[in-house]
Amino acid sequence: MSRRISITARDDGTSLPTATTVMAIVFQPSADPSRGRRQVVPQGRAAKKQAVRNALRVAAIRLMTERGYDATSTADIAAAAGVTQRTFFNHFPTKEAVVLLPDDLIAGVVAEALRNRPLGEDVPKSLAAVAMHTARALATLPLAAEDPEAQRKMMVATIRLMFSEPAIRQIFLERRALLEDLCWGILQERGVSPDDISARAAITTMVSLNYLALRAWAEGGGVEPLPAVHARYILAAPDPARFAAGITEEPTGD
Repeated sequence: MSRRISITARDDGTSLPTATTVMAIVFQPSADPSRGRRQVVPQGRAAKKQAVRNALRVAAIRLMTERGYDATSTADIAAAAGVTQRTFFNHFPTKEAVVLLPDDLIAGVVAEALRNRPLGEDVPKSLAAVAMHTARALATLPLAAEDPEAQRKMMVATIRLMFSEPAIRQIFLERRALLEDLCWGILQERGVSPDDISARAAITTMVSLNYLALRAWAEGGGVEPLPAVHARYILAAPDPARFAAGITEEPTGD
């Protein structure tokens, strides 16, 4: 079936796809990423260790969702998972760690994707492509669940806790700032000028939009595909001309 693509013209004569076209591309079926890739299945001791970690994570998310973060202790989590508190700390250094995604997970995905973009590519294009790549990676992230529906519920509950519980949210926001710094450093490594405030602003904008999309996805119960939500929020960014209208507006008297 043929698909008609709508195009809008830019001032320099080149063309850009419309939002409708972009969303159509996002929803196109893609090849199964697992094809041709060997599945690594934990064996023996490693499998038992992973099973304990999974049980602790599931118990923590369930209890914190029911009781709240502060009302849930590491002893409660361990008991619900059928292990001792000592075993809990063998796997997670803090209570926060059992809820949060590994601190280098998203940063690693973003860094690798950004470094793999073509040199000299338009910065907003690179950042948008990296954001979509990251969204797809998060959408397939196994979180102590065996079937897709259970994984989705675990991810939704985890993200809701990250945004709603102050202790976890603080760490989450700190990681967001570090992610911006990471992207800025990589872009400079790739030739972007340290004085390029447009590129710096693009990073902050893109990171903010993606965190907003992640929150919206979780608040909506994770029903819509995560990459589609990210795409919609990226495309919702206001045109700079709209900000310019406010900046250049004549001040009014009291």
